[in-house]
Amino acid sequence: MKAPSLGSLSVLAAAVAGLVGAGSAAGAATLCQKKSGAVIVRSDACKKKETALDLSQFGAVGPKGDKGDKGDQGVAGTPVRASAQVDDGTPPTFVQNSGFTAVARTGTGVYCLTPAAGIDPATSVAVVSVDWYHSSGTNLLAQVSLPSAACAANEFEVRTFLDDGTASDDVAFTIVVP
Repeated sequence: MKAPSLGSLSVLAAAVAGLVGAGSAAGAATLCQKKSGAVIVRSDACKKKETALDLSQFGAVGPKGDKGDKGDQGVAGTPVRASAQVDDGTPPTFVQNSGFTAVARTGTGVYCLTPAAGIDPATSVAVVSVDWYHSSGTNLLAQVSLPSAACAANEFEVRTFLDDGTASDDVAFTIVVP
């Protein structure tokens, strides 16, 4: 499409002003550019050798629409009862912690976390993920192991691995108990 000439831009400016001034009565009007660059206003559609112009390309903005209906109330979230970031140091420590009282490594890649009173690992869901910032390496895994084989019944057991399944102490993790 050929760029409009200065003369065509004057016509375009006048057409835009006319359309804006006409309000909703001009709602079906279309601006069309001929191959010569001339811009004309058509009442419906451009002719075969004309190209329709989009007024938004020239900064035109239509009238503000009506306000939409208010949406439904969302489902209430579940509060987090405990969460912690555990580093991969020796001994492991909490980077951040809320709702856990202790963390210990009991074997390679095996961590026992003691939750605060009222949080029972046997009846609580825990979610764990690799904390990439505090970990060493790539392709690392972390998982909650329930029932616990290496930790006390009142503790959450987290196991960390390399992606080949080898237990690893080089994996920091984050655990959340909703």
